[in-house]
Amino acid sequence: MSVNVKRVSSDALEHKICSSQHEQNKITASVSMQEDKPINFLRVLFEGAIAGGAAGIVAETILYPIDTIKTRLQAVHGGGKIDLKGLYSGLAGNLAGALP
Repeated sequence: MSVNVKRVSSDALEHKICSSQHEQNKITASVSMQEDKPINFLRVLFEGAIAGGAAGIVAETILYPIDTIKTRLQAVHGGGKIDLKGLYSGLAGNLAGALP
């Protein structure tokens, strides 16, 4: 089994798609093959760690006031009022725990 692979520039590919759409009313495309690059494990690990840390910080920052209100509601007895001041106090400790 043999496979013929031709490298096609993006301009030629674009021209081929446009001309075949106009002539045949069908969409056709060809795929150009590039050389496989080896995966850099440390780079992927580093990028994943940065993305996960950023996602954890954003989620914690958004949800922290909701958790604070929930905790204050659980602590109030007999339908007392809760204080909505200082909803973000103590956030730094949680961010330090969520980052790693």
